[in-house]
Amino acid sequence: MSPSSLPSSPSGGGGDSLSAPEENLGFMATHRPFVCADRSRYNPHLAALSSRNIRYIVDRSGEHPVIWVPKAFAELARRELEACDAELARRPRRGWLRLGEAGGEAVSLDGLLGYLLVYAGLFRLHLWLASHQLLDDWQSRGCWSREAALVDGEWWRCLTALTLHADVQHILSNLLFGVFYGAFAAARLGLGLSLLLMVGTGAAANALMTQFPNADHSSIGSSTMIYSLLGLLAARHTRAAWRELHREGGHGSPAHLLPWLPLASAVALGALNGAAPGADVLAHTLGFLTGAVAGGLLEPESPAPKARWQWPCGLLAVALPVLAWLCAWR
Repeated sequence: MSPSSLPSSPSGGGGDSLSAPEENLGFMATHRPFVCADRSRYNPHLAALSSRNIRYIVDRSGEHPVIWVPKAFAELARRELEACDAELARRPRRGWLRLGEAGGEAVSLDGLLGYLLVYAGLFRLHLWLASHQLLDDWQSRGCWSREAALVDGEWWRCLTALTLHADVQHILSNLLFGVFYGAFAAARLGLGLSLLLMVGTGAAANALMTQFPNADHSSIGSSTMIYSLLGLLAARHTRAAWRELHREGGHGSPAHLLPWLPLASAVALGALNGAAPGADVLAHTLGFLTGAVAGGLLEPESPAPKARWQWPCGLLAVALPVLAWLCAWR
């Protein structure tokens, strides 16, 4: 926030620039200076004063900016600036594009191993079905189909389709990206919760796809869940970046564009990989959107749930597809 962007009416908070206030003894007699030695706190200090309608004048002629406040408001300004400094001291510093959460690792080893185990299970399932000539039967029972899911009420296809793959190349590609995004999601949400959100948002995307009359194709693959993870991570980081921007008081251009970088990058990455020939663009798009909604609803600064909650979430994430397959083969 620059001083020129703040309100300048006598009744509101705001500020102006001043080249050398020390040349005006009368000014110095009626104002008190607050030196901003840490430039990273300059905008938050101005925002704190403006929020209390405390007028100020800024002197940028020296090495550090000096905020001059009328002596009548000096005590109130001092308390506001001290409260602002205390809040900034409690909050960990975070860069705009830093991948890891402040104070935590960027990639969870538990998440990496957990997602490797999940995709190893899906890979083993595919090999077993192919070796026993059962792949066609399972795909006919479990693939996503708008008519079967919507007209015949076979809701389980929204889940079973996520566990099936067309060939080895298909599942290996999903394994690579699924483990990659899953390790990042697990570092922020925990393995169990991230798995449950991945399965839940992927199934929700397939359910939403039934509402598109032109979606008359069959669909299989875990890529819908992978795009859900991508959307979830992007939206969560975007929300966190917006919160950071408002705390820092940086509302000027191009600062207001920075929070959109995670989401914009994810959209570009998704378009690059998800619109390849033969890709189910609708499923990928809906997966990304459902994940983005979930990520936007999550509190970005809340810690991951404790282990006692991660286990139930993880077990439920595994149980839902198993239950769906039991319904498919009943």
